[in-house]
Amino acid sequence: MATAIVGREDGTEAESFDTAEQPYIWFTIKNVGAVTCTFNAGPAVQFFTIRSGNELIWSSKDCLRKGLEDNYVSLEPGQSQVRNPTPWERVRSSSTGCNAETEAPVISGAYNLTAEVNGVLSDGNQFLLN
Repeated sequence: MATAIVGREDGTEAESFDTAEQPYIWFTIKNVGAVTCTFNAGPAVQFFTIRSGNELIWSSKDCLRKGLEDNYVSLEPGQSQVRNPTPWERVRSSSTGCNAETEAPVISGAYNLTAEVNGVLSDGNQFLLN
C-alpha cells in the first residue's frame, strides 16, 4: 500500500500552506500482506501527480528522469517505510519541465496529491494553497 503525503520540510504533514510556504511531497509504503515483501521503491518507479479537480497541474513524469535508479526494499508484514520529503515549487509542469525556472506558478486553491510507486497508486491527499 502507498500513501501520498504533503507537508513541511521537517516531515510533518500539513493541510494548508501560506503564500510564502513551500510544500513538500513524499510517500510511505506499507506491506499489508502476510509474508515478507521485496519491492522496488526507487526513484525510477516513483511518480507524483497534483491535480485541481480533474485538471492536471503537476506531474513528476514531466521532470528530468534520466539516471534515476531502482531501490529494492524488503518489508516484513505490517512494516512501513517513509521516503524523504521533496520540495514542490508550486508550479505547473509541462513537456518542457517541472520547475520554477521554466514553468508557470500555481495560484491559491485546493489541490490533490497522489503517488504511484512501482504501479501501486495511493489514495489522494487534499491540501490548500493560500
